[in-house]
Amino acid sequence: MRQDEIDEIRSCILTDKTKFHYFKDRYALMLLAWVAKDGVAVGNVKRSRFGRLMQKRIPREVASRAPNGLLTRTSLESFWPQQTEVYLLTLGQWGETGAWCRNWQQTSRPGLNLVLHVNFSNKHNAPYRKLMRGNDCHPFRCHFHPNAPEGHFTLAWARFDVDLKGGEAIIEEIQNDWLRNAQSELNWLQTLSAGRAEEILKRQYGEPSFTVEQLKSYIDQVLGPHQRIWDEATLAASLWVLRDVIGIRRVYYHTFEGGNRLKRLTRDRPPRSLYSTLPKRFCFDQTSRQPKMLVDCRHRRVRRELRLSPPRWFIFE
Repeated sequence: MRQDEIDEIRSCILTDKTKFHYFKDRYALMLLAWVAKDGVAVGNVKRSRFGRLMQKRIPREVASRAPNGLLTRTSLESFWPQQTEVYLLTLGQWGETGAWCRNWQQTSRPGLNLVLHVNFSNKHNAPYRKLMRGNDCHPFRCHFHPNAPEGHFTLAWARFDVDLKGGEAIIEEIQNDWLRNAQSELNWLQTLSAGRAEEILKRQYGEPSFTVEQLKSYIDQVLGPHQRIWDEATLAASLWVLRDVIGIRRVYYHTFEGGNRLKRLTRDRPPRSLYSTLPKRFCFDQTSRQPKMLVDCRHRRVRRELRLSPPRWFIFE
């Protein structure tokens, strides 16, 4: 993407107070709502590629109340359990406009990516600040990755390459830093003696600092609910922004093998499940059709890759 395209999207959509409510399996209701529109028979849904969603408890519960056996967008979007997580969505950017280093920038073509940050709400931020005792180093944030604006703490993020004229987008990457880094910190501290761990924490964060037990309690009680849903919440938020906010109807998503090949990733590869199990849960189809933005790309390395070894993709449209 060009800088002016990024600026246009960021100036028109979302604010730093845009809320995204999520509960386990809400994505199933969102997908079915796009299918249902003004009304679709439950039986027709079960026979479609979205039929697997009807095996989940929440869609079954909504279907059981559907008058005349018809699911509507309104009935699906109006289902809310008592407990939901609230995330704040912000937009950023990633990449370079100059030389293209594919395995560092991890983009499918030269240029910039639009970044969606899925940020914690104050339900998390208040106990986190209490844990940190005023320290502002934020050890669970990865400073080499795209971060949300100051004042936000990012649960997860997604990168998009968007072609507004062609009406298509590529989800380049979905990643979580915060949960992984917090767990890694705890795992390391638990290998040390109590005295050594306390010494290191005081050196890193000053005194008074949190204890290993307090960190474990934060991970189990505060981060635990997010650990169970972060991947589906991030992909659901991504599709909502791309489809309902920006207006994109054809969304590509890398397969594990195709994405690694296009981005030249030979080590530090992402978790396979994010590029296999996750899109399948969201009823993406697989296709050998290439995104038009890549077919039309004039960069020789992109053209050579598509000609010699065209990757397969997940696609949602």
